[in-house]
Amino acid sequence: DDHIDVADTLQQLAVSYKLKSDFEKALEYCNQAMRRRKNKEDSAFAALLDLDGQLNVECEKYDEAERCFRESIRVKRNLHGGAHLGVADSLFSLGYVYETFQEDFSKALRCYEECLYIRKSNVGDTGVDVANSYLHLGCVHASQEHETKAIFCFGKVIMICSAEDHEMGAIVDAALVNKGQVLYSQGKCEEALECFQKTLDLRRKWTGKEEDEISEENADVFRMKALVFEKLAEEEETIWTLNLALAMYKATLGDDHLRTATTLQLLADHYLGKNNHDKAFSFASEALEIRKKALGDSHEDTGDSYFAMGTVHFARNEFEQAQPFFEASLSAFIESRGELHITVADSLYYIACIHELNKNTEQAIQCFQGSLSGRQYNLGNEHVLVADVFFKLGMMHQIQESLDLAAGCFRECLKIRIKVLPEDHIDIGDTHFYFAGVLFDNENSPSNEEATQHYIDAIRVYNKHLGENHVSVAKCLASLGNIFEDSNDLVKAGSCYQRAIAIFDQNLDEDPSREDVSNFTLEDDYQALAGALLDWATYLDRSGQDSAAMKAYHRAMKLYNVLLGADHEIMATILCNIANLLGRQERYDEAMSLFDKALKMRVASFGEDHPSVADLLLNCGVLHSKNCEYEDAIATIEESLHIRRSGGLEAGVAEALTQLGIVQGNSGDFSGALESWDES
Repeated sequence: DDHIDVADTLQQLAVSYKLKSDFEKALEYCNQAMRRRKNKEDSAFAALLDLDGQLNVECEKYDEAERCFRESIRVKRNLHGGAHLGVADSLFSLGYVYETFQEDFSKALRCYEECLYIRKSNVGDTGVDVANSYLHLGCVHASQEHETKAIFCFGKVIMICSAEDHEMGAIVDAALVNKGQVLYSQGKCEEALECFQKTLDLRRKWTGKEEDEISEENADVFRMKALVFEKLAEEEETIWTLNLALAMYKATLGDDHLRTATTLQLLADHYLGKNNHDKAFSFASEALEIRKKALGDSHEDTGDSYFAMGTVHFARNEFEQAQPFFEASLSAFIESRGELHITVADSLYYIACIHELNKNTEQAIQCFQGSLSGRQYNLGNEHVLVADVFFKLGMMHQIQESLDLAAGCFRECLKIRIKVLPEDHIDIGDTHFYFAGVLFDNENSPSNEEATQHYIDAIRVYNKHLGENHVSVAKCLASLGNIFEDSNDLVKAGSCYQRAIAIFDQNLDEDPSREDVSNFTLEDDYQALAGALLDWATYLDRSGQDSAAMKAYHRAMKLYNVLLGADHEIMATILCNIANLLGRQERYDEAMSLFDKALKMRVASFGEDHPSVADLLLNCGVLHSKNCEYEDAIATIEESLHIRRSGGLEAGVAEALTQLGIVQGNSGDFSGALESWDES
């Protein structure tokens, strides 16, 4: 049973089953042969170890394959020394295991380098084996982004091999393709195209045909050529080449193959970049269906397709449809790539943007913070995409009136954008604008000087990129008007308001319908115009220009009615302002009618005990007093006083008591007036 001839026969059986691709059976016979070999330190046993290693690779037992090749190297070194070609062959096999299956590239590199050294020492820079060593060494260098070394190795392959020899030609083919990919990653597009074209020319030479053969291998090359054309912005060539690759994949691999899906995805990405959303949607949805069926929902490639579908819907402003796709991509990326991967951060960013648009501010902040952590981890603290998240977080904190947090975010955003973007980039202008708004609104800001400077910087950027009559300039001017008015510089304030409204009127319809402002970008512009009109009206009112103020108030009301509806709180505020103006003109009945209307609106919106209701009641009381309706005035002010006492609003209580004392004094109740003023 343990005769040498039995071992030889078992070894031959193993080789036979290997040729039949029955690797499990072959491995069984190989192991039996190895057990029967008494001498485990000779060349025959080393050959068995190599065979056993090859069969373990086929059976996906890579650790066992590694063990066999390492043992074979040891035996051969003991027999022949370290510079024997047999040692090089086993080193090559071991390197292949490390490179392809275990992804231990540092060990693969050492094996291939030693293998190449031995082969060159024996035969020089010639032959298929030396070329193959250079090829795999180049592939490992490429995977480790050692691009210069990789290109050198692939160049050596091309130099050594003769394309006339088919076996050598296949190695040249692989070297050209891999060299082209490395050149593409370096941005050397013309050189990359040359490599890919040489590959296709070589293949036509083999087949003896003038046209490119329809094959999976040619489809791979055309797909890579398309990526180069995309980078060169050659749109027609990109589309034509991708469609050719797609047709070849479908013809050779089928409509549902994963390489078909990859090419569909590339077409979707291309059309998305060109804002052709219909075609992008068509290709992306087809790619997604293939990947879901072949890989399941949790695979990273499926996640890429979910992300692409979300991006298409987002670009079409279909935010409700986009959200589930981004949530699916987020789930797939977390499971397949881990929570810290950049694609997780990007999915969170889009989900946060949708929450922002839906006014779900708290959820938006949570997602933006997750995106910020992921982008900082992957891109560093000074990347433009990190700045984008800081910008969004600043806006969300501003909405929540967390102005210190908002200011911190805008400050970080501005610092990054100034450092990494071209001078006066439009995004820098936007950051100046929003940062200025936060600084002006923040009571903790020491003065308005910093906010003023940021608005001036924003105007400079907008003038440069958008022109001096753009709505963005108008928004800055209106905000500067607020600052100047707050500083009691009414001349500058009035000038800013007038210029802002003039610019708005050049860009927006004077009498828009609700349909006209349904686009969220236009709605923001009209909101800014309405705010500027109200500020302008208040300024005119304050300056005693009653007629012009009344006209501006009514125009602001008309626009707010379209934007927010007739019952919105801002409408009540404007009615109160108009009522106060009419009261100064001693048109008390008209003024009281407007106060009553505003009061009903505030009670409906906030309830009877809201501070804004108390404010309005106090104004009504003052108006009654001016009209010598002292009983009504006292009753109304006492109602305001009750609300303010209940709410613990001490400053408001003092104000109401002061006004109550004035009315009591005017009505002849001097002791009551003194009592109210004492308490005030």
